Amino acid sequence: MVRNYQQVIIYRYPYEQLMKHLVSIIKVSDPRDDGAVRQAILNSIDLLGGMSSFVKSGDKVVLKPNLEAPRHSRTAATTSMVFVETLIELTRQVGADPIVAEGPFMNYDTKAVFKITGVDEVCKRLGVDLVDLNDAETVMVEVPRGKAHKRLRVPRIVMEADRLVNLPKLKTHHLTTLTCAMKNLKGVLPGMDKQLSHVRGLHQAIVDINKIVESDLVIVDGVTAMEGMGPTFGDVFPLGLVIAGTNNLAVDTVCSRIMGLKPDDVEHLRIGYHDFSVEPDDVEIVGVPLSEVKSAPVIPREKWTYTLAVQCAHFLDRYIYQTFRPGKSFFPTLSGLFGAHPRIDVSICSGCGVCVKACPVNAIDLPAKKIRASRCIDCLVCSELCPVRAVYVKGVSA
Repeated sequence: MVRNYQQVIIYRYPYEQLMKHLVSIIKVSDPRDDGAVRQAILNSIDLLGGMSSFVKSGDKVVLKPNLEAPRHSRTAATTSMVFVETLIELTRQVGADPIVAEGPFMNYDTKAVFKITGVDEVCKRLGVDLVDLNDAETVMVEVPRGKAHKRLRVPRIVMEADRLVNLPKLKTHHLTTLTCAMKNLKGVLPGMDKQLSHVRGLHQAIVDINKIVESDLVIVDGVTAMEGMGPTFGDVFPLGLVIAGTNNLAVDTVCSRIMGLKPDDVEHLRIGYHDFSVEPDDVEIVGVPLSEVKSAPVIPREKWTYTLAVQCAHFLDRYIYQTFRPGKSFFPTLSGLFGAHPRIDVSICSGCGVCVKACPVNAIDLPAKKIRASRCIDCLVCSELCPVRAVYVKGVSA
């Protein structure tokens, strides 16, 4: 890994080192028990050689979970805090310094995301720095053989870390079919720079990001996966697995097969095999055999018209709207008008007020039985807690 901070940073490929990449699969004995989940995480790492094989005393280690939206891990939208806590503990056990870092999607308020997901409380309790990558100092990085991205701004804390531990959530995605290790690294891009990937071609952009940001260890939260219209509003799919490896593409290859897909069904994996000159079979699985964990979740199939509309909207926002209003975006407004948000079915609502008490931002007008979209942060706590299921999600991305 070569670093030059005077001008730009040039990184080597992390994929051209081994003929076979090791990926471990562990079944969680009781997915409802945090202790059992923790043990599965430990077992998954031990099968790869143990934490000391990846992290050394004195290392600065960035832990990157998937906290893209203000939703609790029980919804399968975000990484469970059991993974974050366990990796903090393991990192400290080898004498290294853990840092938790994430940059939620541009539509969401970072403070709300950190509060709802519980990462703020975990980091305060354990005395660990929590970094908002959307607001961190950045360096310009050249992308070797980049196609969608030639250069990218990447937070300095990510590029200067001695190790990066990738903690993705295993989910379906209505635009990319699957989101796991490779796509989770899109979250390191600051603020509206994430939007560039949608403008320039999302799948190739994901691969290009992986050319400059390398995971030293990947541990996938597949305890409760997501199916359907992920990555935020899909349905919980109980899987009960922890998957680990050292190579993003290899881990995603295994995860795609677990989710009942062929790796070539996922475009950014197919591009990755070409750009990194590897094959889907360049993987060795240890632990539970793949044949025992293959599943059949609902896979989203988004209409091409929707995909084109999203790409055009990102283009207009990035290159026209932001030209006249630098640093601003109309996507939050578009999301408020047309995006997926919770609504109240007045014909079912009993007026019990459970949703009002649970709402963290006071967005619910109970007498009117309406949820104020301008205030709502889409945490969907109201939907989860409603005793009569009167709260539902509606919108173009639902």
